[in-house]
Amino acid sequence: MEPLQGYIVFLKETDITILIRDENFNIQDIDLPLKELQDRYNDIMILIVDKIPKDIISGGKVKLGVSKILESDPPKVFVTKIVRIDA
Repeated sequence: MEPLQGYIVFLKETDITILIRDENFNIQDIDLPLKELQDRYNDIMILIVDKIPKDIISGGKVKLGVSKILESDPPKVFVTKIVRIDA
């Protein structure tokens, strides 16, 4: 599968990590709940990942290696690799 790129967000007070692929992502929205993020941004995916590298921060731009994408709303993505992209 092609690598995915976007902004990784660790949702507060949950174990959920998402990827926002919308290039218009505003870092000030980082603390919004998932439902509000879905209302503001069209391309959101929930990440299924064993371990997130320590150099990855919420709101940072990343490239993901992916093994499978499940058809759910939002889609769930099984991540094989996460690499930080320095902007």
